Amino acid sequence: MSSSETTLVKLDTQPGIFRDITDYSAVNAYTSCQLFRFRDGQPEKFGGWVNERPEQQFGGQEAVVGVPRDIHSWNTLAGGQLLCVATNSHLQLVYQSTIYDITPIEVSTSATDPFSVTSGSTIILVSSLNHNRQIGDYVEVFQGTSIGNVFLDGGSYEVVSVINTNSFLMDSLVTADLTSVNAGGSTQLNFLLPSGSDGNTTAFGWGAGTWGTPGVSALARMEPTKTR
Repeated sequence: MSSSETTLVKLDTQPGIFRDITDYSAVNAYTSCQLFRFRDGQPEKFGGWVNERPEQQFGGQEAVVGVPRDIHSWNTLAGGQLLCVATNSHLQLVYQSTIYDITPIEVSTSATDPFSVTSGSTIILVSSLNHNRQIGDYVEVFQGTSIGNVFLDGGSYEVVSVINTNSFLMDSLVTADLTSVNAGGSTQLNFLLPSGSDGNTTAFGWGAGTWGTPGVSALARMEPTKTR
């Protein structure tokens, strides 16, 4: 055999990653890995990921709204791929590169000319009797309307300030170029389920009250604070 020829040697390695031994003491074993798995006892690299940039059904934003808490994916009987993302404020469905807001509606109310806006601002004043909204909650403008040349396209908008029990401010994310007061015509406001916390809070949730305190847990908002 010439010196230019190479002899192939079979590596008979054990499947799995052995983290409780050192690299030197490991014999025919892996002690670390990145982006590969074992199939039928043999190492196999991951196939990789596809960068998908879905857009909101309304507004064209390229991101889900809120802090993601859980994700569930499944296929329909017809072969459609669906991805459901639950955040602290929304429940959103991703299908064919479009994000659909499927957050349950807590209550709906009809209103006539409930919007006011100042030129140069994205903030809209909303008048609604006994709205019961809090900062961070979301309001859906059903079927859409236009005010100050800002088209509220049927999406949901965040409550950024609560003035009183009958009015609040929401952010349209679009700058108005006209000042308009008590406008919008006849419209329907859908108040989505109240948003949860977007971060961890000590002693928050079920059992947050003192031992034996009645009714405290029933008044606390509940939401998961860990991602999977």
